[in-house]
Amino acid sequence: MRVSIIAGSREADQIYANLSNATMIDGDNLPDVFAADRVIDASHPCEVKTPDVVAARCAEQDIPYLRLRRRAWEPLAEDAWLEVTDATEAADVLQRDWRRVFLCLGEADRLPFMADDQRWYLVRTRQSMAAAMPPHFALTDKEGPFLVEQEINLMRHHKIDVLVTRNAGGKGAVPKVSAARAIGVPVVMLARPAAPGTEVATIRKALSWLGSSARR
Repeated sequence: MRVSIIAGSREADQIYANLSNATMIDGDNLPDVFAADRVIDASHPCEVKTPDVVAARCAEQDIPYLRLRRRAWEPLAEDAWLEVTDATEAADVLQRDWRRVFLCLGEADRLPFMADDQRWYLVRTRQSMAAAMPPHFALTDKEGPFLVEQEINLMRHHKIDVLVTRNAGGKGAVPKVSAARAIGVPVVMLARPAAPGTEVATIRKALSWLGSSARR
């Protein structure tokens, strides 16, 4: 059985390592036709376009499709989250007294913030300063892993008023959310898009799905 895995998350690498008959596919360079018997979409948990495109092409080719993404974060009682559907709404809900923003979004999601000359942004990104940025900003490296104490110190040093991030889930990116909770910084949290088909949260369940779908 041939399995195609859509890349973009740690889970994609992990499930690829578990399968001898798998091919990894870059979500930015999707083929028109999948040379596979099963497709596991392990693109980034917050990816919007790729899952819809992959699911549609699988449906056209009658290939079983599965969305694999880790569980989303859930707010605790002490969290101050504003949950929004997309980056445009995130920019719209920024309160007037939130003058210093910790912005943890990709380049495309930063676009609604590009015209904001009323605030200062601390932008976490791997990209160079040539990429799209707000008028007033500083960069902080995206390469983790980060510790909660490091994130607390970073936010305090820059006098951050609000954190804007996506609900990526998992342990790797959660320290900034935990840090915001610890020091009372509100969070504008971009919700995940709905999955276009069957979804599981663990590699174990994805492997189980491969076995059960192969027996159909």
